Amino acid sequence: MEYIMPGSNRFPGVITVETYKLLTPEHKHTTENLKLAYYLGWILEIVLEAINMSDDVYDECKTRRNRVCWHELPDVGPSAVNDAFMMEAGAYYLLKKYFGKPDCHTRLLEILNETTFLACIGQHVDVISSKDFDKIKIETFDDIVANISVYLASFSSIALGMTLAGYTNLSIMKEAKSILADIGYFYVIQNDFYDSFGDPNVMGKVSSDIGEGRCRWPALLTMQLGTPEQKEVLKVNYGRKDPECVAKVIELYRELNLPRLYDDYCNNLGSRMLGDVDKLQDGDMKKICEKLVESVFYAMYKKYPVFV
Repeated sequence: MEYIMPGSNRFPGVITVETYKLLTPEHKHTTENLKLAYYLGWILEIVLEAINMSDDVYDECKTRRNRVCWHELPDVGPSAVNDAFMMEAGAYYLLKKYFGKPDCHTRLLEILNETTFLACIGQHVDVISSKDFDKIKIETFDDIVANISVYLASFSSIALGMTLAGYTNLSIMKEAKSILADIGYFYVIQNDFYDSFGDPNVMGKVSSDIGEGRCRWPALLTMQLGTPEQKEVLKVNYGRKDPECVAKVIELYRELNLPRLYDDYCNNLGSRMLGDVDKLQDGDMKKICEKLVESVFYAMYKKYPVFV
C-alpha cells in the first residue's frame, strides 16, 4: 500500500467524505464522525487500488503514476495477484473493525461487493474483447464503461456517503442516473484519449491501449467515422505492440482530428450536465451532483486524467 497508493487523486474517497458532509447537519461533523467518513473513503480507495493492481497485471502494464508497477518489481512478480486479494480482504477487515457495530455495516459491505463484482465483469469484457477486432463496437464499449467507470467514478462514492449519513433508501439516485452515467463516460473517454495523446511523463504511465487492442473511444470513433481505407489501416495495425504500428494508429487518429472531437465532446458534456443538474428536484441529490460536476470541470481544465 505504501508503494502503490501515493500519487492517485483520491477522487472516489474524497467524494465519499464530501457526500457525507453535504447530507449531514453541521452539528454532526464531530471529530469522530468525520474520522469515520475519512476511514470509509480510504476503505473504498484500498478496494479500488486492489482492482488497479489486478488491472495492471492483466494489461501487462510497466508503469503507473511514474513508478514501476508492483508486479514488475523483481521480488514481487506473480505474487502481485495474491497481494491484490490481500488488499481487498484488508479493506473488508477495516470495514468490520470500524463499522461493525453501526447498522449500516451490511449495506456498506453490499455496495463494496457490488463495486468489485461489476469491476470484474467489466475487466472480463475488456480482456476478452481485446482478442477480437470485431468487438470494437459501441455495445462492447458500453458494457465496459457501465460496469467499471460509472460505479467507480460516481455511484460507489455517493452510495457509501449516503449510507453513512443515514440513508437507508438510495432510490433518489435514480433521478441523477444520466448525470452519473455521463461522469463515468467522461473519465473513461478522457483516459482513453490521453492514452494515445498524453505525455507519459505527466500521465505517469506508458500508452498500452493500442498495442493491447482494447476497445477504446478513439478506436471506436475511427470505426464510426473513418473511410473503408482508414478502417483497414486500423485493423491491420491495431492490437500490435510494434511501435511502428502504434505510430500509424496515432497518425490515423490525427487524420480524423480526434483532438478536436475530444474538445467538442467535453464542451457538449459540460453544457449537458449543467442543464441536467439544474433540472434535479431532490435538493440533496442536487448538492451532490453539483460537487461531482465541479470535479469534472476541474478535470477538463486540468487537461490530464484525474481518474488514473
